[in-house]
Amino acid sequence: MKTASKLLSMLLLVAMCLSLMGGSAYALSLEPASGDLALGLPEASSTFDLNLGGSAVVPEGSTTLELEKPGTFNGTKNIWNGLYPDLNTAAQSTTDIKLHDDADSSVSDPGGTISRNVTIDLNGKTLTLTAPLAVNANITIMSSKAGAQLVNTSLITVGKGFKVTFTGVGTDGSVSGEGESAETKEYIATIGSEKFTSLEKAIEYAAKQSGTVTITVIDDASKLADYAIPAMPATMSCDAIVLNLGKNCLAGSLPLEAKVPLTINGGMIDGDINANSNVTLNSTEVTGGIVVPGKTLTVNSSKIAVVGLYGGTLVMGSGSEIGSLQLADTGAQNILKVSGGKIKGFTCEGGSAYRAITGGEWYVNDPDSLEYLKNCVADGLTLKGTENPYTVGSGAGTGSGGSGVVTGDFTVYGSPYTKGSGNTVYVLMPYTSSTGNYYWTSVSNPGYSDIKTIPSSCGVSTSGSQYKLTLTNSFLDGLSSGTIYLWTGHDGKYTYMGSLTVNGSGTIVEPGDVALWPVDSNEWYSGDGMLAFYYRPAIDFSDPAKKGLWIDGWLQDPTNWITNNNNGLLKIGTAILNNLSRGWHTVSVNTVDGVASCQFYVGATLRPVDTDKHVTGSSKNLQFVCSDPIQSVWVGGRQLTDVDYGDYWTLSSSRKTVTLTAKFLNNRTAGETYTIGVVTDNGDKPSCTFKILTTAQASSSPKTGDESNLALWAAVLILSGGAAVAVLPRLKKHEN
Repeated sequence: MKTASKLLSMLLLVAMCLSLMGGSAYALSLEPASGDLALGLPEASSTFDLNLGGSAVVPEGSTTLELEKPGTFNGTKNIWNGLYPDLNTAAQSTTDIKLHDDADSSVSDPGGTISRNVTIDLNGKTLTLTAPLAVNANITIMSSKAGAQLVNTSLITVGKGFKVTFTGVGTDGSVSGEGESAETKEYIATIGSEKFTSLEKAIEYAAKQSGTVTITVIDDASKLADYAIPAMPATMSCDAIVLNLGKNCLAGSLPLEAKVPLTINGGMIDGDINANSNVTLNSTEVTGGIVVPGKTLTVNSSKIAVVGLYGGTLVMGSGSEIGSLQLADTGAQNILKVSGGKIKGFTCEGGSAYRAITGGEWYVNDPDSLEYLKNCVADGLTLKGTENPYTVGSGAGTGSGGSGVVTGDFTVYGSPYTKGSGNTVYVLMPYTSSTGNYYWTSVSNPGYSDIKTIPSSCGVSTSGSQYKLTLTNSFLDGLSSGTIYLWTGHDGKYTYMGSLTVNGSGTIVEPGDVALWPVDSNEWYSGDGMLAFYYRPAIDFSDPAKKGLWIDGWLQDPTNWITNNNNGLLKIGTAILNNLSRGWHTVSVNTVDGVASCQFYVGATLRPVDTDKHVTGSSKNLQFVCSDPIQSVWVGGRQLTDVDYGDYWTLSSSRKTVTLTAKFLNNRTAGETYTIGVVTDNGDKPSCTFKILTTAQASSSPKTGDESNLALWAAVLILSGGAAVAVLPRLKKHEN
């Protein structure tokens, strides 16, 4: 019985629902069923408000509704939402209120009354109140675009218990009435957890920090579209600044007063950049020009209208474009490390050329610039084509002559040279040219009148796969003491080969005097072996206090250097050299006739971060840290290019840490040892090695930092633990 009652109740409930649904459908029907159904319109009226921003019209003799279109924007008639003529009318609607996009940049409003909570968007325009505006609600007056202003703010009267909040809107005073008002700050940039209301404040904060500081601009193109870029502080404590623009456009020039590297990611600079420091652009557009006096500009997937290179370096790959590249004759060396991209206009007024171009599409403006460009192409490549655009490749080049057959890789050996010593000084070169094409100057940035020809008696010979220019003793002894600069070239275009220090006064030093000089080179980089020197006369070993070796006045551990007194040869070990700072140092020994000293240079260092081994097939990357910012990376004699970037290798934002990806490492030969080398911003070339381990090698000897064989590590730990447990009872017994 109870079951039947429940079933009957359910059936009655369903029937009621169906009845209600049918009634609702009938009530909503706009087609009368019998002629006696009316829409309930007031008498003498054919319209009713549907609250749709318009009205419904029932034409006489018709039963079909037609909706009028909402009021369209017309001049300044309906400036609010394109529907309402003033704030008072707009406040009677149910939506937020916004000045129309097509309204004038400066508009007026007679005010009125606002009695509902609402947001009013000034949309980047100036609003002038011409009469009081009574506010009896909590409202927010804001702007979705920069530059909004509210004039005659005092005409706003806020009722008791209510509040007006201003966000991103400039005001000319305070509101009146018994209510409250407040201002919400608009943050446009962040540095970590710190927030800043202007880019200028963010840069000032960054200048006081250490290391690399990243400024991230809020990713809203409306925020900074009209923002003028401030000047960088003249003094900065940080090492580098990274500016993440996102989709923002910064209007104005960017003067970089401090010599701090700047990296810009994304966005647009609607102005100029004066690069007193190294600048890197990643997916950034610069509508103006960038001046690079002696600094490095790196362009990755970016677009620049004009680049002026004045003894600076341009690094550019595929996906980038320069509207006009201009090289001026400052006497300093311009370096074009261009491997791809498009240069839509190339002009050169002179200067020395570094042979480094390996690609790109070139549009040359005049014949002289074309000849200069030929001499900038890297060794083994030529400039190809007979008209714009020119390209770079192997095989026969543009026109005749030796275009593109030289490179800027030169090394000077035997510096410093002491007059009368008879020591050998030479320059290793990647090519040879005819006699008379070698020059020297006493200044580093010479004019044409400073160039002097190296005598033909300084001959050229081969040294392995390179050529060697040997500077004769008679030529060197006739020079004034100081630094001389060596050049090669022709037709007024000179390539810098390196410098040489000449010691000694006008009187020739006699061969029997005390001396200490490098065997091959006075430069050392991480990855090199021991650094060797000759000395004369013999070291005084009779006095224990004198038989040591000093560097910069500090006595060195005798286990870290060796000497052969019979042939006057000493070698400094890497244990000493690895701990010296980059720069020039003085090495001294006590000979039987007095102290002999000379200088040597320690270049940048490159070392593994945690391990120098990779197990083939594993997902582990290898990282190497350099003491100086990195320009290019080489592995096994091959330069890693922009095409490989991200997939095979990456650089940190400071450009000091290079990461070789697991994908790259797994393509190397298992069991082999590879050399990774880098070229730094100042031209140093440190290197170190890493090894690709086979699975068997990794299993036999797990190393610290190698996480690719966790099972073996676990086994080692278990065995270690077992050994400890076994030993504990013995220790305890012994203690008792």
